[in-house]
Amino acid sequence: MVVPAAAALALGVTGVAGAAVIKNAPEVVPAVVLDAQGDTQIEPEAILLSPADGNDAVNFITWLVWNDGIAVGTGVEQVNTCEPTCAEGVTISKPVVIVLDNAEPLDDSDDVHFTEARISGVDGTRTVELSTVAILPVEDAA
Repeated sequence: MVVPAAAALALGVTGVAGAAVIKNAPEVVPAVVLDAQGDTQIEPEAILLSPADGNDAVNFITWLVWNDGIAVGTGVEQVNTCEPTCAEGVTISKPVVIVLDNAEPLDDSDDVHFTEARISGVDGTRTVELSTVAILPVEDAA
């Protein structure tokens, strides 16, 4: 008869309450997004979907998952109605789920970067190419 603790040690499982620890596992480097200057960022607080005029953005993003293959967050999409004109339009806010995926290798690096965003909310789901958006970083605390 094998004693459970001895069996766990024989299999390389250590830790409190039988938590598994994998030794020599490769480090997972999370994927990044690129800002307007080409700098890499992780977990930005906002993504401007129409950076030329700022009339559509996902703000206040809380990232629930962020790894090397997918990022999932919730936020508030704020869209200017542009009616009768964008200058006179009102901003409508609605909750959304944002998923970043389609990670591809980043030039001159071992990193990967997300290339697509899927935004889902009360108006349905749409896909946006990240090369057409602006990424706003989390502001440093001053």
